[in-house]
Amino acid sequence: MKGLVPREVVRTVTAGTVTSEAALSAETPNELAALVERGGEQALALADVTTGEVRVATGQETSAELARSTPAELLIEEEGLHIEGAGCEVMRPRLSAAASSALVAAQYGESAPKTLVGGEAAIAAVAQLLAYLGEVYPESKGALGQVRKLASDETVALDGRTLLNLEVLPTSDDRPSLFGVLNRTRSAMGARLLGRWLAHPLQELASLEKRHDAVTWAVDHPIEQKQAQAILKGIPDVARLCGRLGARAVTPRELSGLRQGLQAGINLSDLLERAKPPVTLLANSKAALLEATETLSELREALAEDPPITFDEGGVIAPGHDEEIDKLRHRTQTARQALLALEASERERTGIRSLKVGQNKVFGYYLEVSLANAQLVPKHYQRRQTLVGAERYVTEELQELESGMTTS
Repeated sequence: MKGLVPREVVRTVTAGTVTSEAALSAETPNELAALVERGGEQALALADVTTGEVRVATGQETSAELARSTPAELLIEEEGLHIEGAGCEVMRPRLSAAASSALVAAQYGESAPKTLVGGEAAIAAVAQLLAYLGEVYPESKGALGQVRKLASDETVALDGRTLLNLEVLPTSDDRPSLFGVLNRTRSAMGARLLGRWLAHPLQELASLEKRHDAVTWAVDHPIEQKQAQAILKGIPDVARLCGRLGARAVTPRELSGLRQGLQAGINLSDLLERAKPPVTLLANSKAALLEATETLSELREALAEDPPITFDEGGVIAPGHDEEIDKLRHRTQTARQALLALEASERERTGIRSLKVGQNKVFGYYLEVSLANAQLVPKHYQRRQTLVGAERYVTEELQELESGMTTS
């Protein structure tokens, strides 16, 4: 007997740490936020654990960014503080300056507390996120990227009321919005980026001109535009797949999706290379896409062409990639063939035509015999389990085969 199947709480799921695609909107970020005040200045830190993006806003930008982002879960330190539209609010104990710096340094390096833009308030806000994630979803900390400071001088500060009155973003009652009119994106990542751009309209002329140049080039080159749309239409949500990978929650099938998405990125880069658009924004995009080449090459070599749903099923690593794994795989396949041979020989030897080899997590491999044939069971069979209509047994030969498979 293998022993009892362990039962334990493996993860606490909260509103801001949901990662299941079935519970998330593909077009909307699902962010966890922390709002703190230090030295008379407020700071807001936001983290999307599905993509690893971390942002921080300080000073006057704090309230506007909170209204624009509408996080799914908000961590606060002060009792009685209620933020309209912030989703679920969670009271947290106040962190000391030393504790905040230690948390940030542990995540981002010893120099991070000194280099993080925003001062003590920003450090405390990021630290609250890290402390909370360490309690409810510690694996997600491996997916978090560098903290990005929101630059107030680059965008127009639109508060939540303005965004609502101008009908910029979608609302829960599905009223028409500017986002709905403009959203012709072909991927979930594109839809989320469009929403971010609309909530943070640019005011810097140079950045505006770069976007306009890219749009002009696309309009003037309809063939290349349609080719790019075709590539993007089939691309998986690479950002969220990378987040699951960083949190060590990715499945073999999702790794296959990541491989597909990276290949689409390379194809898009090749398209831009052939078209040679004289546009800074698109040229920079091409260079960024090419950075995926090495990772894509590794996935092609290591990951099976059609991997299973879970790692427990085996067959994740491509044949020929690792000599040791190939040897173990061969031993497993040989053992399985031996199990089939054992089943056939035991049927022949005992005369029990319905005898079969089975397996479960509690008892491992066993020989199952119906109660109607119980009188034909040899004496060397060791009973392991009694069912309503059958008995389950093991033999020394079966246990030796199982031991070989377990070692493999």
